[in-house]
Amino acid sequence: MRSFRFRFLALILAAAATAAVGSGCALFPEEEEVLPPPLMDFDEADYVTYNPERRTLENVVAGNASVEAQVSVNVAFRSSAGTFMRSYFELGDEVKAGDVLCETDNSALEEELYVAELQAEIDELKFAAAEENYEAGRLDEIGWKQAQLAIYLSRRNIGALRAKFEETQIVAPIDGRVTYVNNVGQGASVTPGVTMFVISDMSNLVIRYTGKGYGDIPVNAEVDMTYVSGETAIPFTATAISTPETVPADSPDRYAVILKPNGLPAEAAIGSKLDLHYVIERSENALCVRTASIKNVGERRYVYVLRDGYRQEADIVIGLASDYYTEVLNGVTENDRVIQ
Repeated sequence: MRSFRFRFLALILAAAATAAVGSGCALFPEEEEVLPPPLMDFDEADYVTYNPERRTLENVVAGNASVEAQVSVNVAFRSSAGTFMRSYFELGDEVKAGDVLCETDNSALEEELYVAELQAEIDELKFAAAEENYEAGRLDEIGWKQAQLAIYLSRRNIGALRAKFEETQIVAPIDGRVTYVNNVGQGASVTPGVTMFVISDMSNLVIRYTGKGYGDIPVNAEVDMTYVSGETAIPFTATAISTPETVPADSPDRYAVILKPNGLPAEAAIGSKLDLHYVIERSENALCVRTASIKNVGERRYVYVLRDGYRQEADIVIGLASDYYTEVLNGVTENDRVIQ
C-alpha cells in the first residue's frame, strides 16, 4: 500500500513537470505589454507679449530753468554801526551807482562830519597861502614844514571821519534794479556782513539750468526754451555760454549751464521759470523694445521672447535708449513676441 502511494505521487509530479515544459512560463504571471505614452497638447504659458515696433527715439535734456542777472551784487554793512534807521529804495526800484540805499542812526556823526569838513576847508586855505608864501620867499623852511604837517593831519582826520560816516550807509555799487531787500525793522541792531540789498544788472539777463543732464549740453549749443504765462506759451531759443567744462573747478557755475537768450520774451523777468528742451541725439524709424523688458547681466543685454511656445532668451545689441523705449540694433525682429 505504501509503495502504491509513492508511485501515485511520482506520477503526479511527472505530469506537472511535463505541463510546465509544454507551456513555457505558465507557472509565472504574464508580463503586461508596455504602451506608448499618450500624446498631450501643451497650452502656451499665459505670458503677456508685444511686438517690437518702429519709433522715432530721442535722447533729450529737459527740465525747468530760471532767468537771472549775469551780474548781481550783494551789499551789506561792513561793520556794526549802530541801529538801523531807514531804507530809501524798495524791491523792483531802479538805482544808479552811488545812490544811498539805506543807513543807520548817524545824525550825531553827520553833524560832526559837517563841522569837520568846514574846518578842513579852512585848513586847505591856510595851506595854499603857506605854499604861496614859501615859493615867494616869505616863509622859511620851518614854517613850510609846519604847514605841510598841519594839512597832513587835517586831511587824515577828515578822511577817517568820512570813512566812519560811510560805514553807516550802504550805496549802490552798480546801475541796476533792486532784486532783494532785507526787511529789517527800524531800531534793529545792524549785523555786519548780512545782505541788505541785491542789485542786478538788468541789461544782461541770462538763463540758468541745474536740472538733470546739465552736463550733456555743450557750450555754444542752441537750446529750445519756452516761457509759459497762464495759457500762453512763448517759444524762443538760447545759446549755452557757460558749461561745467568751461569754468574753474571752484566756480559756483560748476554744476550749471548758463545760456544767453536769443530774444527773451518781454514778460519774462528775473526769477521767471522756463521750460528747457535739448536734443542730444535722435534716431528715426528705430526698432524699439520697452526698456523695462531688457535684462542686464554684466555687459550682456537680452530679452525674453516666446518662440515655438517656449520662453527663450534673445541676446540683443542696443542703441539709443530712453526711460521707456530702447533701440535694438540686432537680436529681435518686428515679428518676435517679446515678453514684458
